[in-house]
Amino acid sequence: PTTYQWRHEGIALTDGSTGHGSGITGANTATLTISLPGELDGGAYACLATTACGTTISAAAELAVTPVSTLPQHWQVYNLHPAWMEMSSYAMGVSNGRIGGTATTPTILPDGRTFNLAHPIVWDSDTRIPTDITPIGSVGGGVNDVEGDLLVGWFWHTWSCWGGGQYWTCAWQSAGFWNAPDYSFTESTHSSGAEYDQLYATDGVRMVGTLVYEYSEGNYNAQAHYWPTPNQVTLLHFSPASNSNATAVDGGRQYGSYNVQYGSAHAVMWTGTSASHVDMHPGGFTSSGINGAGDGQVVGTAGAHAALWVNGAFADLHPTGATSSAARCVHRGLQGGDIDGRATIWIGSASLRIDLGAYAPEFVTTTFVEDLEVAPDGTIVAVGYGYNTSTARYEALMWRSVTSPPGDLNCDGTVNNFDIDAFVLGLTDPAAYESAFPTCEIALGDINADGTFNNFDIDPFVALLMGD
Repeated sequence: PTTYQWRHEGIALTDGSTGHGSGITGANTATLTISLPGELDGGAYACLATTACGTTISAAAELAVTPVSTLPQHWQVYNLHPAWMEMSSYAMGVSNGRIGGTATTPTILPDGRTFNLAHPIVWDSDTRIPTDITPIGSVGGGVNDVEGDLLVGWFWHTWSCWGGGQYWTCAWQSAGFWNAPDYSFTESTHSSGAEYDQLYATDGVRMVGTLVYEYSEGNYNAQAHYWPTPNQVTLLHFSPASNSNATAVDGGRQYGSYNVQYGSAHAVMWTGTSASHVDMHPGGFTSSGINGAGDGQVVGTAGAHAALWVNGAFADLHPTGATSSAARCVHRGLQGGDIDGRATIWIGSASLRIDLGAYAPEFVTTTFVEDLEVAPDGTIVAVGYGYNTSTARYEALMWRSVTSPPGDLNCDGTVNNFDIDAFVLGLTDPAAYESAFPTCEIALGDINADGTFNNFDIDPFVALLMGD
């Protein structure tokens, strides 16, 4: 027989209350459970196992507890739309100071034809300067997710094809990824026979995506795949599912959705193989799917409701009175998405949320959060997009939490007449402003949220002073 003794930071644990709000069970079993963990429960856990043959200790498992008590009430929003892109743009992922996404514009093919094609875009989250990272030899693509130094998505794999007495440019939508900081590009290892494929998500090391096959003329089916390394691909699709999609990954777990022929979609989890699939569909809903995962949490939709799963337990994030909602991303205990087309961040429940749609730029109506990141100093950056009624297109957006409201250039917590001198100084001499107000952000002067603090912010600043 084997005896077990769990240790926390080298100290033996016993079942019962810890004395600081949490509880321990299984201290002398193979499985340790910590209920209601708090900051003091963070650290290294290891298990000492003993048999008649001797004693050994397991590798340590690290538990990190990140408390989130309140959501910031002050936000600055930035329009990220690249000036040279004529059509819509979308910010899809953020990590390590980089934002990845897609923007569409008329593009000339090698054969001279012009098509409206998506291009992969990366922004610096501090300067908000956009860069087109279309791979050499391609005519476009897109970034679907960013984590660490890895950006995943797809590109147009082009080649010359003969038809009608001449060569034309043909293209295949193919999965690929970029490595920061130089954004070197690699086409993903593929399974054979797919019509097209793309990568949807990464945790910074592993990647997941979907390959689409044409099994008969005009009929297609989607099959989830997993890349444990960039050069290795594993099929996650299983029978009797007619379609499956892998859209999120967190360590050794992959998530997405599947459906049986003529059946509704169900949320699903894999652990590296097709046979490992586990149905996560919550009861009472006609369909469900997973959009994002991280830090042990999983988010998506159940019917028309934003959904959260934690350790297999389901939580409905949909607030009373709303028509529809969806959660698409999670980071350090925060969930991002939208409620009735208004960008939203939740803290684990329907009632604990902030409406980022209220901070949308002028002319922007519906807004959506696609990804978010919490910096070590607690600053929250959320990225997504909104529909601009003035330009009649979707435009990439970034929200950043700030300590003071926009217009509060002297950082006293209120926009009032005392901000006038600071506003003028920031407008005319940014270096002098930063010297005079070292703890403030000059970006608070960008009140019209066009990405630049300039004369166009004067009228909205006056409106704030007048309480309008």
